[in-house]
Amino acid sequence: MLKWWLQVLRRILQVVLLRHEKNFYCFRSDNIYIGELMVFIYFFQIIVKSIVEEINGDVFCLMVDESSDVSGKEHMAVVLRYVDKLGIIKERLIGVVHVSETSASCLKSNIDVLFAKYGLSIKQVRGQGYDGDSNMRGEFNGLRALIMRENSSAYILYPLFCTSTAVSHCCSG
Repeated sequence: MLKWWLQVLRRILQVVLLRHEKNFYCFRSDNIYIGELMVFIYFFQIIVKSIVEEINGDVFCLMVDESSDVSGKEHMAVVLRYVDKLGIIKERLIGVVHVSETSASCLKSNIDVLFAKYGLSIKQVRGQGYDGDSNMRGEFNGLRALIMRENSSAYILYPLFCTSTAVSHCCSG
């Protein structure tokens, strides 16, 4: 059953991405595009909830990157890296969030909202990974510092996509 739903989700994502690539944002009276997007969002939320269930209140590494799309809107991608019950390191996207600006306080606020939505806590973070932007890695005022003030166990990991050994060590408690 899960395979079938994953196929449905992949198909919806293909259609949404195709329409995005072709700049086809025509909202017809039957709201086909809106419906496809709503179904995709619904299934994405189910998948994220299953990821959170797999973490089961344990610790994880937080990886964040921000970029702007072709229209100039800023987005923040949030990825969690954790070790499952079988000892396998997993890296999962839990959200791409539109942000009004890329200041550290704005990014932190959006992370807090995303974490609250899925029942996660900054206290669970055992590692942080960011790109080279100073608003992220800033020692005193960056996102790194804001998270460290709330959780001194959320060590910084370099570079953004650190080695599996470092993540395994961080996530072990």
